[in-house]
Amino acid sequence: MINFGISILIGLASYLVVFGLVILGKKILKKDSFKTLIKDLNNLYCVCSYLVVYLILLLVVYLTYSRTTYFSVISLSLGASLCFAFVPFKSFINKLRTKQFKQLKVFDIVKYSGIVIILLLESLVFSNVASKKDDGLVEIPFNSELIIESDGVIENGKYVFSKQRQYILLNNRDHSMHSIYLDLECDVDTKTQIDFFVSTNNEQYDYAYSFPSNPKYDEFEYYDMSEISDKDYIQVVFVIDETNVHDAKKIPSIRLKRITVNKAFPFVFNVLRFVLIEGAFIGAVLIVQKGRKLTFKSTENTAILERIILMLCGVGLIFIIVTALIKSSTHFVIADQVNGKDDPIYYQIFNSLKNGHVHLDFEPSPELMALENPYDPSARGGISYLWDHAYFNGKYYCYYGLTPVLLVMFPIYWLSGCKYIPSILLIEEIGTLFSILTFLLVIIGLVRLMFKEVNMPILIFLLVGSLFTSLLLSNTIYKVGYYNEGIYRVPYSYGMCFFFLMILMAIKAFNNSKLRILHLGFLGLAVVLLVGTRPTLLFGFILIIPIFVKILLEKYSWKRKLIDLAPMVGIVIVGAVLICYYNYIRFNSIFEFGQSYQLTVVDGTKLSYSVQGIIPTLANYYIMPPHFGGLQFPYVSYGWGDFFPAYHSYNAGSIGLLFFPMLWGMFALPFVFNKKDNIYLRIMFYLSPFVIFLIAFTIYCFGGVCPRYDVELTAMSMALFFVPLLKVFEALYKKKPITSIVSLVLIVFVSVFISFNLLFCGFDGWIEGDQFGLLEVIRSVFNEYNMIVI
Repeated sequence: MINFGISILIGLASYLVVFGLVILGKKILKKDSFKTLIKDLNNLYCVCSYLVVYLILLLVVYLTYSRTTYFSVISLSLGASLCFAFVPFKSFINKLRTKQFKQLKVFDIVKYSGIVIILLLESLVFSNVASKKDDGLVEIPFNSELIIESDGVIENGKYVFSKQRQYILLNNRDHSMHSIYLDLECDVDTKTQIDFFVSTNNEQYDYAYSFPSNPKYDEFEYYDMSEISDKDYIQVVFVIDETNVHDAKKIPSIRLKRITVNKAFPFVFNVLRFVLIEGAFIGAVLIVQKGRKLTFKSTENTAILERIILMLCGVGLIFIIVTALIKSSTHFVIADQVNGKDDPIYYQIFNSLKNGHVHLDFEPSPELMALENPYDPSARGGISYLWDHAYFNGKYYCYYGLTPVLLVMFPIYWLSGCKYIPSILLIEEIGTLFSILTFLLVIIGLVRLMFKEVNMPILIFLLVGSLFTSLLLSNTIYKVGYYNEGIYRVPYSYGMCFFFLMILMAIKAFNNSKLRILHLGFLGLAVVLLVGTRPTLLFGFILIIPIFVKILLEKYSWKRKLIDLAPMVGIVIVGAVLICYYNYIRFNSIFEFGQSYQLTVVDGTKLSYSVQGIIPTLANYYIMPPHFGGLQFPYVSYGWGDFFPAYHSYNAGSIGLLFFPMLWGMFALPFVFNKKDNIYLRIMFYLSPFVIFLIAFTIYCFGGVCPRYDVELTAMSMALFFVPLLKVFEALYKKKPITSIVSLVLIVFVSVFISFNLLFCGFDGWIEGDQFGLLEVIRSVFNEYNMIVI
């Protein structure tokens, strides 16, 4: 425990240093004399006020936590001093001192009180990630009866784990373990996952939860066990991420030096987290404060925004290329080395096409071929088969679309001299980048068609919020080995890209008759590529039918109309013939893409559209509430509920569209448009809820419920309900500016908060190896148990 008096001195010294830097800055910028700045009585009040607030925070910490470090006290004092030095408290304090209460502004009161509240939250709530006091503290020797067994090896008084998956089994029958501290070490950077399994009979073990770890860098390797403290047996499994093997070609050894249970977690004041939260809060207040007097300008100015987005995506593409070349081991795979059954299915179909046939190069087992109905999961028990592959007439097939293989894998293969193919990660990154590009361009295009004037800062603010809310960023995950989740994300990223490209080309052809032939030609190409990636999304074509009606009814010659439509029709016909032929030579049906013959959790041959799927579709994809995880990050994750009658048995969780406030624009659709709005565009927007439900209904009837299915529905909804949301804001702003701005900020922040958390959900979110270790940084910011203190 640090001496309380020393802590006060640390706080005072920190504030004087920061305060001195501020004075120096003012001296340089305003050329005021030091005497004037230092003798200012208000500065003395600021110092005293800071010390009072800091003293209160320090007392709270010392009375609440049994463990405190010098680093945490310095961080606390630094965070508090930053607030008082850089936020203009002086005028606020002066008005309080002189009792000029009528001159206090609401925004100032909200801003200053909010900053103090966040200081208190940082000290009390955000740092409260484990027990504050030692409660039954026990250090477990390795020869203790509390350790029942382990497959690790004891060397030099330490447990050594050198295999990819090893464990320690703890006896918790007579000792309630609320938290555990594992003193781990490793010589190299090693991504590790700590899995907890529990049992009441030492026979059947159930998975509880997991925590990420990096034994080389983690400072606090505390893990919460409060939810499983009543279990008799607790198995702690150390899982070395296979990306380590992929990069280093060997499994590093992890050493466990000691185990301590029910040890209090030390107080931690995370300056980075505090700055981010304070910045978001102050930013929101400033948006509201400055938003009272918005200037609306012609939507033609959005052309500049389009160019900026194109430029940023170009920079993103260059970044992906450079990163891929630098980190070649995770972005490229030697083509000749991917020919096994455990390789991702996209590698398998690439090899098959390269070898001149459409079936995969693996013979099904005789037992599988002997089954009367191989699609019945119960009939396949104990039989070897390839999971999530299509099987038909004694051959394996890939039921995923070929578009990513043809557009990305083969070109990179040829450019590399037929030596390399892109990894699933690189394929995902490219698809996600272009899906984000087309998503943003569709929104801007619709805004330009539906508004004459728009406020650019508000539009940019909403675009950023819509990007996060769309969940498109979740399409870049990197999981290797037995759980290669990336293969599922590839069709979603490319499917969204071509879906939005189809909409984008339609709205560009809407009023631009000069380039209509070009836009419609690209529209036809987008339709073909969409069907070749995610056929389900072709229902989106219904949305643009009104635009074709408008084109056909326009007053110009039919000859010119036929010329405009000819390239599109020709491309669609050629694409349709090729796709139908591809389906026929695989499954003897031009309309079968392989979904019916998929070897998965249900018998796909018995699936079809059913009225029994209507209620589960609405329940899971519209009104399913998220799961709130308390004080552990991610704070929000996908919810789960078993709705009867459940037509499809697969349910891995989801979140309802209605829990994203930015999507509430769907409710405004019947009210926000008027006769001045183009009738054809109005019809397109009126059709959008029905088309999205039709896609959701199709997904449920043939695929069930899964977090990644939410991405398509959320992204489409965000793009199509953006205009109604902006319409509501515009109408409300004319009558009640402050109310409209406050409502808009809350709607965006809540939506972004939920969607940002969903990026890191365990089942289908980013893991430690994704985004260059971004998850590790985020977890450290939000104070996970085994956090990295920066």
